[in-house]
Amino acid sequence: MDITPNFDVASFFATQQWNDKTQRYEPMQACLKKGVMYQITPAIAMLPQGDEPPAYTPIGWQPFERPEQQRANAYRLAMNEDFTKVPMVTKFRFEHNWGVSKQIYEQFEGGDLLFPHDPLAEFADHVKALTHFTQAQINATTEKFAQRKSKTPDNETIQAWLKQKGISLVDENTLIPFNRRFDEQAFEQKLQDMVKRIRVRRTISV
Repeated sequence: MDITPNFDVASFFATQQWNDKTQRYEPMQACLKKGVMYQITPAIAMLPQGDEPPAYTPIGWQPFERPEQQRANAYRLAMNEDFTKVPMVTKFRFEHNWGVSKQIYEQFEGGDLLFPHDPLAEFADHVKALTHFTQAQINATTEKFAQRKSKTPDNETIQAWLKQKGISLVDENTLIPFNRRFDEQAFEQKLQDMVKRIRVRRTISV
């Protein structure tokens, strides 16, 4: 589950709607259905649960810029766990207002500030658009699915999935290799600039 500690960022995703045709976010119009924002108190979720890692994980500080700009964090849900029923989660509703939505839209330049150039996202879009894969790629995907779900689908199930997604088998790989175009020197400079802005605050336990 993607979450953010930044209220402004959360407000953008709560007040904008995605347009599949234009591939852009647009301000929400006034509507009868109220919007919902969820708030989580992460203190307990940051603690390890036995051998399991903490459910709450900051992921924003990394070479890829989108998670950083979105102040991205993640909450790892267990199988069939409902985020809205997590004890630390509260929700509040609000009425959509086009004027406010437009103001937030302009604040983030239509979402451009939250979605800077990201080679990984472009590669993901490329993969999603593909409809032809080799048998080796299907086998590799099936193995990863089995590892994640602890369940190996049978051939009949796999064929049904391929048919549902309109995927065909080919002999030659059509997938363009992912090129990170990662500038290590620029990232190191960015890291040093970030470290300079870190401040220490004293606290007293009571």
